[in-house]
Amino acid sequence: MFTPLPARPFAVTVAPDGTRAFVSMPRPEARGLLVLGPGVPWSLEQVLWLDPAIVPRGMTMDRAGRYLLAANSAGGLIVVRADALAAGEPEPLVLVLDSPSTGSMQAILDPDDRFVYVTDEDSSTLSVFDFEDSLRSPAPYARLVGQVRVPALPVGLAQTPDGEHLLLTSQGSGERGLLSVLSASDTARDPAHAVVVSVPAGCQPVRVAVAAETVWVTARGSNSVLAFDLERLIAGAARPLRAVVRVGAAPVGLALLNRGSTVVVANSNRYAADAEQPQTLSVIDAEAATKGRRALVGSVPAGAFPRELARLPDDCSVLVTNVFSQSLQAVSVIS
Repeated sequence: MFTPLPARPFAVTVAPDGTRAFVSMPRPEARGLLVLGPGVPWSLEQVLWLDPAIVPRGMTMDRAGRYLLAANSAGGLIVVRADALAAGEPEPLVLVLDSPSTGSMQAILDPDDRFVYVTDEDSSTLSVFDFEDSLRSPAPYARLVGQVRVPALPVGLAQTPDGEHLLLTSQGSGERGLLSVLSASDTARDPAHAVVVSVPAGCQPVRVAVAAETVWVTARGSNSVLAFDLERLIAGAARPLRAVVRVGAAPVGLALLNRGSTVVVANSNRYAADAEQPQTLSVIDAEAATKGRRALVGSVPAGAFPRELARLPDDCSVLVTNVFSQSLQAVSVIS
């Protein structure tokens, strides 16, 4: 089911209890945040138009669902009180955290609700913000710890389930995209000296997600999803790549469902002549992929330029931002 939106969306994230979804809109003259409530389809409840100097992109939330944290493509991070935004209060934005980096794209929060990591595509850095314990309070604050210099054009970002490592995709140049591994504790303590270990990851890898044993990467320029062995990646062992699954054109967003056994991929087709037409989501059997069997088990219709996916708490469904269709789509993948 599709919900029309007032401007082209970028990312979507879901509150921990599943009662709300938040969508970012970064386009000039239409920069803002949306709140949607569950239903068939999801219903648009609130719109917050932002100062044009703020360009919201990827988002995350603290574990209690108090705050929405969004990468600001102008450089840095914004923090919004989720309840105030949902209630339509006039000033839900509580922090605008600047950084010297630009092109900030994806943001993740560590398991302790303390450190936020942000990929900065244009400046090829990873920014680190320290909130200490303030995200548990009504008055959050943070400081910019610093930046890690990473391979060119970083976008995708994830943290391992144990919280010990960060996984980052860099598009690089040509077909030399990379997947990088960093120690989370070293990065938080001293970003300037954090060690970055990288392996080839196809052409233009743009998103990354991790399950218990496998790291999944969408390689947009390769029209593929790559599966890496997490243990071998962390150990720096040879040949960590376990599988390559061909999907649709220019895949971007991905989500892991059913305890990581199903991978859903958004085939954006964003650069083609027919990019304004409806596209698809690919559905992958994770175990089949890593064991060398036929893994592509189906596809689901989507809108034009499906970009980002967010898993719903039922672990069977996703929300999709369709950029050119200017809509949010709810898809039940597993019956």
